[in-house]
Amino acid sequence: MHFAMSGRWKLWGDWLLGGAVDKIGICFNAEKYFSGGWGDNVKEGFVTLPPCVPAVAWGEWRCPMCHGANHCVQRVSRRGTFRTRDCSGLHETVQIAHVEQWMPVVSKGLQIQTTCKQHGRLQLSVPLPECTPFVVCLPHTGDEWYEAREQIYAHRLCPRGMCICLLMGAFYGLRRPPHQPTHKFVTVSDFALLGRTNVEDTRSLLAWAQNQGFAKLCVAGISMGASMGAVAVQLFPGKVALAAGLIGCSAADAYVHGCMAHAVDWQALQQPGQDTKQALHAIMERCSNLTQLPPPQAPEAVVLVGALSDQYVPPASVRKVAQHFQCSPQQVHWVPGGHIVAITAAGDAFADAVSVALRALPDKMNF
Repeated sequence: MHFAMSGRWKLWGDWLLGGAVDKIGICFNAEKYFSGGWGDNVKEGFVTLPPCVPAVAWGEWRCPMCHGANHCVQRVSRRGTFRTRDCSGLHETVQIAHVEQWMPVVSKGLQIQTTCKQHGRLQLSVPLPECTPFVVCLPHTGDEWYEAREQIYAHRLCPRGMCICLLMGAFYGLRRPPHQPTHKFVTVSDFALLGRTNVEDTRSLLAWAQNQGFAKLCVAGISMGASMGAVAVQLFPGKVALAAGLIGCSAADAYVHGCMAHAVDWQALQQPGQDTKQALHAIMERCSNLTQLPPPQAPEAVVLVGALSDQYVPPASVRKVAQHFQCSPQQVHWVPGGHIVAITAAGDAFADAVSVALRALPDKMNF
């Protein structure tokens, strides 16, 4: 009986760690991407001017959990908004960037006032910026709010002394335009705007953190968030660490040639005399291919995490990014399973990648 049960669980384990879960996940998505067709003129490319420091309107600090005395509060958060730099082509709802900042609570540091549901107003301390690394975390596909990244990044990295800033993606959550019923962008034009906006909002947050005097800068993300975060690092005029999980070299790897192709409304994209897949491939290459841009300024501070059975972002795509970014084999970490299993179960690997990437930045601080 014992051996039969072990064999049964081994079969389940092999199935979960293979690519079958990725394929099944696509089958349950009735809503298709690009159901509205190509959209208006696709705005390709990114903002290449130096980033500007945004005027962030911050709300009050809050204690997400409090179990009694002040010393039980381990981290605090606040939410803020700022206007994205390049609003052309964006619906008014998308123009306002939303962000959630998490900071660890320390015994000595910068004093803040915070609100606790149990104890009302509390006076606590958070680390000084010059002693704290700053990490911007971008959303993966379908991650419209903050909770998933709170679990993966904030809860794991705040205890390590880091400031975690979670960016709400363009066309997601509170930034979803009225014509978009789900998280799936309606047109190819919206897809290009989403990438352009997320990259520029990330660069703006990095500029804000730099202006505040934070010790080190890092960008982290998974899947879509990893790829857009990489572009932000590639285009930022300074050394920024990058912790990229399940990163693809181009969106075409997933939407045209990978598992996501089953979720594309190819009929809506058909035009007379045009090879639809070739046309979408060409646009996505121009809008998202990381090899079209120079490598990050601190290639030694790049850590990539790939999934061995990924059906969305094939391992070959991760290796192509590593080659362009001049990463050593030690900078590419691998986890078992496919895309979906990795997102749900490999949180430690994604968080650890942030710590490793930050340690590689050239200064004397050790995080």
